[in-house]
Amino acid sequence: MKTGTGQSTITSPGTRRLIREFCRDRGQVYYGQSTNANVLHFQTSGDNHLRMLNHFYTTIYFTNPAIDNYYKRFVRDFVRYNDIVFCTAGKIVQLLQDEGKERGFDVDNEGAGGYSALHVRRGDLQYKEVVISAEEWYNNTAKLWRPKELLYIATDEKDKSFFDPIARHHDLRFLGDYFDKVGLDRLDNNLLGMVEIAVASRGRIFVGTWHSTFSGYICRMRGYYGVSKMSNYYSYWPRRLSMHKWPATEKANYEAREWQSAWLGIDGDEYILRDLEPNSNSPLGAAANISLLGDPLPRPTHLSRGFSGLPMEKSPALVGASRGRISCDIDVDSLAYWNDPQGKRDREFVSPFRQLTSTDKRQYITFWQDGGRFNNIRMAFEIIMVYAAATGRTVVLPPAQNLHLEFDDSTVDGLDHFYSFESAEFKKRVPVISMAEFIELEANQKGLVNLDPKDYGRVLQLSLSCENRRLSDVYCGEVFERIVNASNTKAANFGMSNSEDTCLIFDEDVFKNGPRKSADFDRFCGGRTPVFYTRELADPDIIYFGMEYRLLSHFYNFIYFTNPILDNYMKRFVRDFIHYNDSIFCAAGKIVRSLQQEAIERGFSIDEEGGGGYSSLHVRRSDLQYKDVLISEDRWWDNTKELWKPKEILYIATDERNRMFFDHFAAKHELRFLDDYIDMANLSSLAKEHLGMIDVIVASRGRAFAGTYYSTFTGYITRLRGYYGMSKYSTFYSWLPVKYEMQNGDFSASSNEFKREYPIGWIGIDGDEKVFRDNEEERNIGASGVEKSANTTDNNNKKVADAANGVKNSTILLERSKGGKSGGSKVSKVQHHGLKTSTVTNALARGIRSLEETIINDLGFLPNEDGEMEITSDGTTLYTVFSTDCGSFQHWQSYLLFFSAMRVRQLGFITRIASGCTEEEQQEAREWHQEVKPYKCDCVA
Repeated sequence: MKTGTGQSTITSPGTRRLIREFCRDRGQVYYGQSTNANVLHFQTSGDNHLRMLNHFYTTIYFTNPAIDNYYKRFVRDFVRYNDIVFCTAGKIVQLLQDEGKERGFDVDNEGAGGYSALHVRRGDLQYKEVVISAEEWYNNTAKLWRPKELLYIATDEKDKSFFDPIARHHDLRFLGDYFDKVGLDRLDNNLLGMVEIAVASRGRIFVGTWHSTFSGYICRMRGYYGVSKMSNYYSYWPRRLSMHKWPATEKANYEAREWQSAWLGIDGDEYILRDLEPNSNSPLGAAANISLLGDPLPRPTHLSRGFSGLPMEKSPALVGASRGRISCDIDVDSLAYWNDPQGKRDREFVSPFRQLTSTDKRQYITFWQDGGRFNNIRMAFEIIMVYAAATGRTVVLPPAQNLHLEFDDSTVDGLDHFYSFESAEFKKRVPVISMAEFIELEANQKGLVNLDPKDYGRVLQLSLSCENRRLSDVYCGEVFERIVNASNTKAANFGMSNSEDTCLIFDEDVFKNGPRKSADFDRFCGGRTPVFYTRELADPDIIYFGMEYRLLSHFYNFIYFTNPILDNYMKRFVRDFIHYNDSIFCAAGKIVRSLQQEAIERGFSIDEEGGGGYSSLHVRRSDLQYKDVLISEDRWWDNTKELWKPKEILYIATDERNRMFFDHFAAKHELRFLDDYIDMANLSSLAKEHLGMIDVIVASRGRAFAGTYYSTFTGYITRLRGYYGMSKYSTFYSWLPVKYEMQNGDFSASSNEFKREYPIGWIGIDGDEKVFRDNEEERNIGASGVEKSANTTDNNNKKVADAANGVKNSTILLERSKGGKSGGSKVSKVQHHGLKTSTVTNALARGIRSLEETIINDLGFLPNEDGEMEITSDGTTLYTVFSTDCGSFQHWQSYLLFFSAMRVRQLGFITRIASGCTEEEQQEAREWHQEVKPYKCDCVA
């Protein structure tokens, strides 16, 4: 430490840097004259006082490394237990090692080993997630122990039966076993815990309890003894490998464990800034130690990916292309779904809309960042990039600002943290610059945005960092206001707004000759208003995408290039260039490889493209406006359980922090989550905002995948699965009405909706032709997820028809019993047979129940999923009935009901409109529903 007033007296930049690295986000207190009192009292006992709950070497920092190491040696050599503790512990160690030698186990040169040890903390620990069952203790550590090896257990658990799951496999020893043998009864009870620490520290392998300072001190003693870092583990799965990893300290949770800086190299005069021990073999195998992973399966030499690709003779654009690679310290190239380089034709390709608007002047795109979470930002960004690639404009990234990811205190504030724009091939297609670079280039008298000199400094500062809040002192709008008011800036009035939805059409004939009508345009746009790329959009120096229109759509559903060669080129551009950067894929690849290593050990196989071996889910639990799809854990399990193979590992990407939510899954499968790989994949070295992207990639490689409908996070997983060429029959949703949407749903969408992604974005995009369907053989998938034969389908249709006829007959009898439309004489005939109205009503109820049960059992409905469905029949067709008061909320409810209705074959739709609706509202209700055929309207009920 430096004497004096503090940091201002420290002039060395290197020392300042070391202090910052040591203190991180903690306040810095410097030793100086103010602390040079005769008596220095640490007041630590009160509620409002500072506790000294930290390791000495992570609290006190001597800037002179010789002094720093001196005090670490001082603690090692003097601040230790007394000889009585070590004498007693040594006797127990000797007895354990004698038993171990009889079983054939060796003691190392430092006098350790012959047995292994655990510290199992059970009570009085505030971190409940680490207080786990004995079954979990054994499952998480079984690979560490040698057959017949003695295990010494230091524990506060008094019930020895708790350890039965471990005792079935190993002989266990406890401190109580040695009371008489070493005279523990003569020892002060306060010293017994210290004896346990000393005994546990001499085991061949040690496994402790995360967050326990008792376990932590065992690890430090093992460090003093010089044992290998690879012999220390924790039972808590996400932290089981923490002792194997550098750094010497971490920025938080200092007390959760001990750190290597307490013992590594402390007999020298230098700071230890790197790990002194190379990674070596872990008893847990490759699933735990990534350095042990063998070579992956060779990648295919062909460029066609699974079900998404085409034969080479139909993919002329791929001639000269190669599969992409990922820069990583292990081989994870199988995750590269893109081509790099692209084919010769794509490398030389120039958009015809660039040629039509050939100009020497600089042209730009500026845009507001979408206010949603990252996948909404990504969708808008893909549209921006495709627009730029087609028109030759330079993309100006918005100023750095919070990206609204899963964290409020975001540390990543720009799209360039996720994507790489620096390669020569990328720059050739779309130049990308920062907003600050744009201001420096163009905000001058000769530039496109002529700023008053007195405003220049303010705008330049905001272009570096600003906030998307109007009341903020650093509001981003100040920058964009200057841009939109420039003389040759045009606002891009297309996308989604409160008043209209639009689609964007790129057609060479329209560009040359003006807009025209076309069935092709209508087919793509549906009910949206078409916006054509014309000279009006081509001429302005700056195209500005403001806040009035959101680009909340998939690029391939929003922008239509009528020339299929250009359309597919742009889809390849997004696939091959707009992908996450190598650091994200590297971390994800380590997790995938680790999962697959575990899978191989269980007898599961990996597919040709390097996917599978495990299956995956995305379970969205919060912050989703469509509450219908936020289903309970038991429904998640019931709706997906048949998709998973017995004993298959399930990887779960989720925002649910309570692991108990997944108990149904855990009862049948080994579950893995992202934070299980914090150490193995070195996730702590990445920005936390990257973790969601890693989740997406890992989930995309599962053999089967079930996601959350309406989630753009799930949507992007399904798109990546498409890029990888995975079968549509391997992707499902957890919400039953749309469970098989990826198999049976539309190939594309003529709307700006985002509930899911569509195969038109990845199927056949390496060819030169329009694609209207996938090339997979059709399968009949039933409610169980099992393929159904044609006979099964016919039988189900017959069951539904029979049940519907029963409803029809009961309805006729009920009408007659009430004197209805069937006529009086027929009513008399019913009465003559003695049929009471109540009897007929009961028969009708039974018929409807039969119909509902048939639909539920044979077509995949659950009563609690589709309880709002009212079903009727005219004897030939089933109808879902929806009653509406014409409110917008009920329109939306009916839209959700479509998902239920469309799951039932031979089904029509009846709209029952309330009498209070205006004529305009009645017409709107009819139009809302009439796309379902056959359609009826009971107007007005």
